Amino acid sequence: MSTNSSAPAVHVRCLRTEEDWLACRAALDALAAQAPPSPWATWHNWHTVWQLRCAQACCWLIEIALGGAHAPVDAAVILRENHSRRAWGSLKSLRTLDWAAARQPPLIMRAGTERAVCTAFVAALPRIARATRAHLLALYYMDGDTLPPLYDSLRTAGYPVRRRIATFDPQIIGLLDVDAHLKQHQRSRVKNIATRERKFEKECGQRPTMVRLRGGFTTEPGLVRLWELFQTIWHAAWQWNHLHQQSQENAASSKQYLEAIVNDASATGCLDIMLLMLGDKPIAGYVNVAQAGTIWLMFTCYDQAYAKYGPGAMIFRGLLLDSQQRGDRVIDFGGEALDWKRGWANKEIALYQVECGIGGLPGLVWSLKQRLSPGKEDALLRLHNIQSRADFEKHAAGEEKP
Repeated sequence: MSTNSSAPAVHVRCLRTEEDWLACRAALDALAAQAPPSPWATWHNWHTVWQLRCAQACCWLIEIALGGAHAPVDAAVILRENHSRRAWGSLKSLRTLDWAAARQPPLIMRAGTERAVCTAFVAALPRIARATRAHLLALYYMDGDTLPPLYDSLRTAGYPVRRRIATFDPQIIGLLDVDAHLKQHQRSRVKNIATRERKFEKECGQRPTMVRLRGGFTTEPGLVRLWELFQTIWHAAWQWNHLHQQSQENAASSKQYLEAIVNDASATGCLDIMLLMLGDKPIAGYVNVAQAGTIWLMFTCYDQAYAKYGPGAMIFRGLLLDSQQRGDRVIDFGGEALDWKRGWANKEIALYQVECGIGGLPGLVWSLKQRLSPGKEDALLRLHNIQSRADFEKHAAGEEKP
């Protein structure tokens, strides 16, 4: 489906099979290379989420070419069908391919085209609804920094929109002077880290050391060993125990997602792994994606046997100091597990859940209900109960509900 050549063109394609997905990979990879970097708004990430979470669901590739039907594509997004029941009937949504609290832009957009793309996308919603037979647009974990052009376009076009805060993404902006940042935001903790390091050395017989490598498995072979060692910590971490308590399937899919992130980052030369070592034994680690001066903290864990020494704080301080030497400018924590992240951060971005009715009688009913009872804009949705190791231990002891 597309418009005439004198106006922005919108193409809608159904993705049902692996072959359908592979057919659009090259185009989306090329587009992502011209967009602001994001480890989540990529063909690879969306494909992984589809495989692990909703492989039976039909997905829709929506492409926008601002120059018309025969012009290059300026933006794209893949949304999955999601079916739900409401008191007044069935509802079919087009939902983002989101995992956990990944911070996503509304679409992969060529840099500099954001407002024009969002205007064209909103103008095409009636046609997208007819092609997909969807009733609702449901965008989860939308980046608060890149959402405004789309949100403004929806409101200008008269759509009743429900926007709520799903969680927050803390960041550290500017690493030119780590010592000054630590003194301003972590005065007491830095002193505590030094005390625990001395206790660690006294009780364990040696000071911990840190090792960090960046690149890909082929260009930086030492990363292979670091990745192997990180996995041994992951299986000794409270997060792994929490996933296993939820279900074996959830634990397995989370491990597969971690592996997919690592392999994709390695293939693009953006893999960043740091370990805190006791001799040859890893006791804490980070798996990150390093892109254009930003470090995206994807997975972190530590061996619970060493929890009393604060290995998480130790390795993170080391990460900051090392990033300063490398010239990194931004540390992006990602959403959830907010307690410890907020103690280090100097900026926080809201991640939104955005919904609007786009077609069909159920979409009209949803829109009418939203107009009559809009609720509080930017209300905070309920965060997950397990935000830290302390929360996990309380849950495990039966002190609170999951």
